[in-house]
Amino acid sequence: MPVFTEYWGVNQVQVVLSSGDWTSSRKIKRKGVKFAPSAAGDILIVKEVRTDTTEKGSFPATKLTATVGDTVGCLFHDTIPVTVMIDMAASSLSVPSNCVITFDFEP
Repeated sequence: MPVFTEYWGVNQVQVVLSSGDWTSSRKIKRKGVKFAPSAAGDILIVKEVRTDTTEKGSFPATKLTATVGDTVGCLFHDTIPVTVMIDMAASSLSVPSNCVITFDFEP
């Protein structure tokens, strides 16, 4: 069973993971994501969740790699709200509970 904490603000959601995948509880129009890793070499995989028959492996995905342990980010220009998930099986996090992931979105 997934274990995580999410904090929703007016235009951002912050996620702290313990174990298992995280799926956003509502759809968002992403503007960006910031990934504060637990260690150098951590890799975060963020995917869109689809309800159609598309295979999971072909979902649009974003890979963020923290090569030196500093916060990294990515900008988006989503035109429609999407449900996003953090794929823990595809990610490589030294200490998941020490990572902080923040999604900025249009309110």
